[in-house]
Amino acid sequence: RVKKQSGSVENDPEKKKAGKQPGAKGHGRKVELEVTGVEVHKAEECAACGEKLGEEAEFEARTGLYVLDIEMGNPGLQVSHVKHLYGDTHCSCGHTTRTEPGRCEKEEGWDVELTEWHLVGPMLASLIIALSLRMRLSRPRIQEFLNDWLGIYLSVVVINQAIAEGGRAVEPVEEELIAEVKQSELLYADETGWKEKGCLLWLWVLVTTNVTLFLIGRRSWDVIADAPD
Repeated sequence: RVKKQSGSVENDPEKKKAGKQPGAKGHGRKVELEVTGVEVHKAEECAACGEKLGEEAEFEARTGLYVLDIEMGNPGLQVSHVKHLYGDTHCSCGHTTRTEPGRCEKEEGWDVELTEWHLVGPMLASLIIALSLRMRLSRPRIQEFLNDWLGIYLSVVVINQAIAEGGRAVEPVEEELIAEVKQSELLYADETGWKEKGCLLWLWVLVTTNVTLFLIGRRSWDVIADAPD
């Protein structure tokens, strides 16, 4: 840190630590949209004795999250803003079973995590992916579209997260696409440069009558040769 006094420059012996400073005002997402519904996620059975927990079982909320989503309405798209509550459900045996948003196990080769700890619902995520891949809109343009037409404000980071998680979720479908490519009698292929997290890779495109398969990797024939395996 540098101080300027009367045209002179002095080194400040006190160095500022990274991150939020003591006493600084915190920041969080403001819930401005009206909540359209509340979903309570109670445990269905006791984790200890296996007894079914009915509606009469005592529930104590411990955590929650808001989920923005869209659905077809009359007229046009309708925005939903649902509050999800998770917590403890008490059983007559004395045990307390806690629910929490789902989270998939980490998989080798993936740095994208699938989780229910997400502001964006499945239909809204699908729209974001369509705007990105089908309409070729940039993240800021998607942000502008959602804000102007649906009254939904999402940060660019959240939009990018929705697109990345969508790609992770449909990864099993790739095996079906590869099988279709292998069975095709006519195949078109092309390549182009592709930047990913600062690294220069190559995007391979394999096109058949019914399928378009994208592969990202080194500029090597092994990328295509290994794909059907």
